[in-house]
Amino acid sequence: MSHAPKPETKISHEYGFWYGIAFSIYESGTGSFASWCANRGYKPNHLTWLRIGLSPTLFVFHFVEQLWPAVVIMSVLLWLDIQDGRLARVLEARRAGSGYSKTGAILDQAADKLTMIGAFWCLSLISFAPVSAAILITTLEIALFSARPIRNLRRAYAGLKPDEGRSNHFGKIKVWAEAVAWYGFMFGPESNLALVPYVSLLATVGFGIMSFARHVGSALDNQPTRTSSDYHAKLK
Repeated sequence: MSHAPKPETKISHEYGFWYGIAFSIYESGTGSFASWCANRGYKPNHLTWLRIGLSPTLFVFHFVEQLWPAVVIMSVLLWLDIQDGRLARVLEARRAGSGYSKTGAILDQAADKLTMIGAFWCLSLISFAPVSAAILITTLEIALFSARPIRNLRRAYAGLKPDEGRSNHFGKIKVWAEAVAWYGFMFGPESNLALVPYVSLLATVGFGIMSFARHVGSALDNQPTRTSSDYHAKLK
């Protein structure tokens, strides 16, 4: 009797040994909460909507300069971003057929972008980060959001059907680079980490460009781009 390979084994084969090891550690650390949600009928979109609902709280804490509560809320938002992907995989493993949802994938991407754009503008308005950083993040996120319609226009011109438009692994790494930059601006001026946010912003731009190129450059593939986000696609 044959058995399907474990997700971390498949990822190691396709994306590299260390990427597979990191995925395995991540899976073991997040499985309990995702299983708890799955057992109670929650779906990834529920967690994504929770992230969207918590984002205004993050912005309010910026404006009243309650920095530690803002750090806690940002950490919760990032944690929920991890959990909704894990929950999608748990539910996918419990049902037959494909559970991918274009709506869920776009909603997840929109939540990431709105949170980061809002957080950086809040930092700039309370003088914790330069306005140029907020402009950079906003421009990059808008460009990345436009990559998906550009991709599908190219596919339509070539006679191919639109695909799900899921995030690729460069885009996921870009989100975490943005998060490191945000934490750096929050703590950097009063520590030895003053250069961290600027280095992280450079990394953000680099991964953002690679993500854009990946989306648009692979537009004429007959199948959707195979990336780590195949395991993060959301269910309806």
